[in-house]
Amino acid sequence: MSNIDFEDENLDSKSFDDMERKIREYRQSLNKEGKNNFALPSIDVIEGIIDYCFDKERFDEALDFCEMWLEISPYSTDALLKKSIALLNLENYQKAIETLDKALTINPTDSELLNQKAFTLVYADKANLALDFIDLALSYDPQNEEYKFNKGLIYESLFEFEKAIEIFTELTDSNEFQFKSYMELAYCFYFKGDYTNAENYYKLALDTNPYDSALWLNLGISYLNNNKYNKAIDCFNTVIAIDEKAYYAWYYLGTCYSGMDRLVEAVSCFKNALKIEPDDLDSLFNLASLQGDLGNYDEAIKLFSKSIELEPDNYQLFFGRGICYESTNQLKKALNDYDYAINLNNKNPELWYAKAELLNDLDKPKQAIVCYRKALELNPNNIDFWFDYGLTLYELSQFDEAKTAFQKVVHLNPAWSDGYFELAKVFAKLNLIEMTTKLIIKSIELNSEKYLDFQLEFINLLKTKDYFQIEEKILRLLEI
Repeated sequence: MSNIDFEDENLDSKSFDDMERKIREYRQSLNKEGKNNFALPSIDVIEGIIDYCFDKERFDEALDFCEMWLEISPYSTDALLKKSIALLNLENYQKAIETLDKALTINPTDSELLNQKAFTLVYADKANLALDFIDLALSYDPQNEEYKFNKGLIYESLFEFEKAIEIFTELTDSNEFQFKSYMELAYCFYFKGDYTNAENYYKLALDTNPYDSALWLNLGISYLNNNKYNKAIDCFNTVIAIDEKAYYAWYYLGTCYSGMDRLVEAVSCFKNALKIEPDDLDSLFNLASLQGDLGNYDEAIKLFSKSIELEPDNYQLFFGRGICYESTNQLKKALNDYDYAINLNNKNPELWYAKAELLNDLDKPKQAIVCYRKALELNPNNIDFWFDYGLTLYELSQFDEAKTAFQKVVHLNPAWSDGYFELAKVFAKLNLIEMTTKLIIKSIELNSEKYLDFQLEFINLLKTKDYFQIEEKILRLLEI
């Protein structure tokens, strides 16, 4: 979490054992009664222990030794800096800031302290205040590349990507920060939706570190978002070659295959992802949906049911399982799941539409009408909603309302023959023969195959004389 690195590359086994022994002895002595008689180690020893604890991510112990250092030297800004870093990594951001403020009262021009305060403010979700401190640090040390890099990170956290890009681009000439700058530039462009530039910078970073699986993963995700599925697949397979237990590589590989309609391969990938993370809801949901798409409804139902156990307030899971129940003719179970889904999210028009369709299948058209109206209230320009609503009204002999519904269908898609055909049936029921004729001819003009439907359906809707008059006009239209 800190921007200061602590390395122990030269720490051999003997040194490791010696350091662990020192830590145990000093901590035990601190906890004993008669602590005042305890001879504190030298500052150099304490600082070495703190750095060791940082490297091992044992920040609570590091904090204890920072306090020990401050007992010896209460105005040491170095001790206060390291204490703030320990507090930052323990997520005690307010105390970390207070510690840095104390250090800055001792030395207000210490650029390292100012840099660390800026960094800490970002973690404390106060990035808007961080810029003042990083600018002040740079005013005292204007060539410091670490401070410039951190300023770029601050702009990132503020979503000011253009300013961040300007800084990171400058740092691509830096020996120390070139690699990190490539990664941050890729992130900035990715976040902006400029996947092509993101790809370019991920590739530059990979030139430096070709075995970095995280870079290959991120490059693959950029390709995926740019619909370059084959290139994305190559990247995710590279990640898997480096680490076959890389969950996200299997997950995104499955997403690629799904996007390419290679469903069987996608299923295999999500199964592999779930071997690594058995309770991951995203993979469970995707696998369940794919099994449903493949017609493996029983398996899909099992997967949706497991997902519901893990997240019972997710309406999409009930909706997905309900679709599978409906597909296997378990209609009452499907209706129960649709009701659960609607209780969880009554603002989704697709749920109301699915319930309406199911109620029609259950021969409950009056209840279906209520659901169609709710779906249309939420999405008034959905042509499928209007069309099926109109069909149901027609079956209920509510012809005036059916006429309105099919007129809306024709308005939404003037090139769809079915809308004119169904509207013609309504006008036939209303015995408005002139409009019936115009509409059925328009439907057949758009789709000549509707003539067969006319023969099947209108023979029973019209008087014999009217039927043959309209058919004569159709035949002239078709030149038969």
